[in-house]
Amino acid sequence: MTQDARKERLLASESPVSYVKEILEREAETREPAAQPRRRVQGPLLLVLLSVAATLTVWNVMAMTGGGVDSLNAAEEEASARFTVYLIAQTLETHRDSTGTFPPTLETLNVNEEGVRYTSTGNAYELTAKFAEGQIVYRSGEDLSAFARAFEQLARKRAQ
Repeated sequence: MTQDARKERLLASESPVSYVKEILEREAETREPAAQPRRRVQGPLLLVLLSVAATLTVWNVMAMTGGGVDSLNAAEEEASARFTVYLIAQTLETHRDSTGTFPPTLETLNVNEEGVRYTSTGNAYELTAKFAEGQIVYRSGEDLSAFARAFEQLARKRAQ
């Protein structure tokens, strides 16, 4: 719209207030809605934490009904250490998936497992679990299937 057309429109309108009001209404119609901030999905983290809590609950019930954790033999201690490493590794991977980085310490995730050492190098990590007969070392990216099967081994042993 040219300067002359604007002047004519202003003079033709009932008042300058109604002209300004009309302009503001037109701007409001053409204005785009404000972009909503993107929210991170916390669902996977919550799912893993719930599964860890459920597994630990089952573990505690098994320990109370089966004579306690102190009665584990060497093979069961190793399987227990492997499964603990598996749970912690899953928690670390979920944290990285939701935040983009591994945490500086396990305490950041409220994980305080006795006998497990965590070392992070930024984009990778190492977990070392000690038990009576030795230790297990897991480095991020390695296959976790043997660690996951450790729970099955413990459950079968306890069921006998």
